[in-house]
Amino acid sequence: ENSSLMMIDALLEYMGLAMNMNKLDEPLEQIGDGIEAESIRVYKRSENAHEIDPESILTSRDFVFIKEMIIGKPLAGFSDFIGRPQNKEFLYDIVSNRHSGLDVDKMDYFARDSNRTTGKVDIDIRLLDEAFVAWGECPKPKECHKCSEGCPRSHLMICYPPKLRRDAMEFFKKRFKFHSEVYQHKTAVAGKLMVIDILAKAGAFRIPTLMESEQGVKSVEVKELPISRAMENPTSYLRLKDSVLDQIMATTSPELREARLLIERYQKRDLYTLAFKKQIKLSHRSEARLWEMSETEIANEILRIEGKHADKSGGVVQLNIEDFVVDKIKMHHGGGQANPVDFMRFLAKEEDEEELLGPIEKLPHAVAMTSGLDGSKSVDMQELWLRFYCRGDDAKLDLLRHILQLWDFESQSEAMFTEEYSDSDDDRRESVPLTQEEEESSFRGTPQKGGGYGFDSDDREPSPF
Repeated sequence: ENSSLMMIDALLEYMGLAMNMNKLDEPLEQIGDGIEAESIRVYKRSENAHEIDPESILTSRDFVFIKEMIIGKPLAGFSDFIGRPQNKEFLYDIVSNRHSGLDVDKMDYFARDSNRTTGKVDIDIRLLDEAFVAWGECPKPKECHKCSEGCPRSHLMICYPPKLRRDAMEFFKKRFKFHSEVYQHKTAVAGKLMVIDILAKAGAFRIPTLMESEQGVKSVEVKELPISRAMENPTSYLRLKDSVLDQIMATTSPELREARLLIERYQKRDLYTLAFKKQIKLSHRSEARLWEMSETEIANEILRIEGKHADKSGGVVQLNIEDFVVDKIKMHHGGGQANPVDFMRFLAKEEDEEELLGPIEKLPHAVAMTSGLDGSKSVDMQELWLRFYCRGDDAKLDLLRHILQLWDFESQSEAMFTEEYSDSDDDRRESVPLTQEEEESSFRGTPQKGGGYGFDSDDREPSPF
């Protein structure tokens, strides 16, 4: 979202324009050569093509409105929306619904991604056709910028008839499915992690801030910024595209050698390997504690379990923190641990539909309706996972799986002990230390499905890409 806001500013500056926060209702400010501010306007059919309707010209306030819709909240430094007046606050729900998350932006990319992964476009058109504006009590008063001190108040919201509750639930189930099977698929995440590493290793690569031809003066100084600072200059930021990998690959600098080798591996689809995965249940204290730890803290805890391995030539293999990546994944239906349908508002009575065409102050009040559709009460709304990806070769991968198996076994043993004895002060027992032989045997013979250390056979499922 922040990148999108920066992109808007960058594009406007590139065209010689800028928003003027002191003159919101006037055309954009002209700050350089390029497109005239009055040419940025909404198309309206006119009998005289040479006349410009002043109302069609986009103002700074319109661009503030665009930014506010992207982030779903007031811009930094403002306590309320300023892009549109109070009686038009429902417009923000269309693109970025801060109440429930059901908006046309998600509908659009669900349809796009469904088409790309399955060849089918799946849109429930009724969620568009039968939506209406009504008053509704704020479902998230503690997070809402309008509801002071967490006291809920009424908003003009996008609401629905009760018959669409199941359709809404299916929409949010689709969200979870996409995250589970596409966005967080092990292959997609492995590729993402590799690109992150490539960019991190390409710190010496520079992106020019401007081209001499843009200014028409050969003496203009061409400055350069590293990738990590490209967002500081609009021109550099606009040049930060997928093609940056090809640009890095075309270099010969010794400082970029590691980045080039990783790009070559990425292009050959020799991706990082998912070595182990563990689902986290916050109801277990030890797992809740684990989830609160950072990825680095988890990695350091794993490295405390010493382990050595021999490669094919008999050499000793040791695990280092650079050999693996800890990836924390949170997947939910759109409302975290809550059912997002509970954040929607529905018209309670059919006779209230007659009031939907009346003045704003007389619009009906929609209400929350208890969820629990199609057994959704019995389904976890949120899943938490820890995944461990190996950057190294097969020897490192085998060692990592072995150490993660031991770590997981210790974690489960600790969880069992904690859950059994932590709540009871009357029946507290002293732990009896194991002998060396007993300790070693306790870590033997804990096979995992799939025949490897911590390796699940379903990790071999193909990517949908």
